Amino acid sequence: MTPTKFSTLTNQEVMDKLAQIVVERKDNSTVLVVEPDDASDILLEARNRIEAYDHVKDLFERPAYAQMSLEISPNNILELDIKVKNGGGVR
Repeated sequence: MTPTKFSTLTNQEVMDKLAQIVVERKDNSTVLVVEPDDASDILLEARNRIEAYDHVKDLFERPAYAQMSLEISPNNILELDIKVKNGGGVR
């Protein structure tokens, strides 16, 4: 996965940006309405998230053991730690 400038966005924000990169005109042609670099980055970010989801999904398709811990700091910052152990070891 290649980090992008959109990696801090929520999934909904990524979907919104994807929806905004092109528009369809009355003559049925499509026009890119953002800079090509931004379009490339948002498409790459969407791909990164799909690949990340596939990796997590693969972990749970095999028999596995998951260990999860949640820490809440005094300033209400949550830290979630998940360890999955399957035939391939801990990931």
